[in-house]
Amino acid sequence: MTSQDEARDRRAGPDRSSDSAGARGEEGFSDNYRQLWDRFQESNKQWLDRYQSEASLALEFTGKLTAARSVSDAADAYQHWTVKHIEMATEDARRAMADVQHFWEAGTRLWSDAGGEAGRIRGMMS
Repeated sequence: MTSQDEARDRRAGPDRSSDSAGARGEEGFSDNYRQLWDRFQESNKQWLDRYQSEASLALEFTGKLTAARSVSDAADAYQHWTVKHIEMATEDARRAMADVQHFWEAGTRLWSDAGGEAGRIRGMMS
């Protein structure tokens, strides 16, 4: 094979039609990317729901505080809001940690597949 033939083969790139391992690698990468994207969407929906809950709690608190006729009523409204807010903050922390763990796992799978695919292609081109 002449150097011109070798250069032409390198420009043509790898023949993927006969490379089932490459197809599986691409499919795995695609599946992992889809899982990561789905997880982002699910997390965004959960956080949006959480922010709506926070707005509802603030609206409820404002209503109770406005309707308070005594210091005791106002203190009860503050106490209720504080307890609910602490519960929500605790849930937020739990959800954030779970999200980070899921994103980390999905990202690790995604990039490990991408790295393996890149290494395989580099090996074929050399």
